[in-house]
This record gives sequence, C-alpha cells and structure tokens, in this order.
Amino acid sequence: MKLLHGGNEVGEIYDVSQEGVWMNGRIHLNAKGEELRQFFDYMTDEKYGLDEEPPFGPDLLAPENWHVDENGKRRGIEVPAVHPDGIIEWRWR
Repeated sequence: MKLLHGGNEVGEIYDVSQEGVWMNGRIHLNAKGEELRQFFDYMTDEKYGLDEEPPFGPDLLAPENWHVDENGKRRGIEVPAVHPDGIIEWRWR
C-alpha cells in the first residue's frame, strides 16, 4: 500500500491491520514524506489542542488530498496520523 498526498506518493504502508473503523500499520516515508514530517509530528503531538488552529496550509488539512493506493486502486482517507515511531492510523472516507 502507498500513502498519497495530492497524487504524490509519500510513503509505503505495510503490516496493515484493522480495529473497528480504524486502519493501522507501519509506514516508511520517502523523501516527499520526510518533507511532511513537521506536519505529521504536529498532528500527532497531544500538547496541541483541538481548539488550536494548525499552522499549515489548507492543502495538508483537506481530506480530499489524502489517499491510499492498494495495487493501483486509490481510496480516499481522512488526514492520517503518522507517528514519529513509524505507526500510521487512518479511516476510510
């Protein structure tokens, strides 16, 4: 599986499992994904509250820009949680 943002591959997802509506696995970010590291770290850091406006552009926050590609089939997801330890969590749209 591949994580896509705006049509660009940002990482390879593996060891995928499902818990209820949540999908999770491990991710290896490529160079484009590493460019988003600050965004991913901010979005998964619990010190930032939900009432705080994230300091990122709307393209990163828009769910319609995030997809998972599995064997050539793209499927929309909500903005994924990519943790510093390589864990990824997402929900299908």
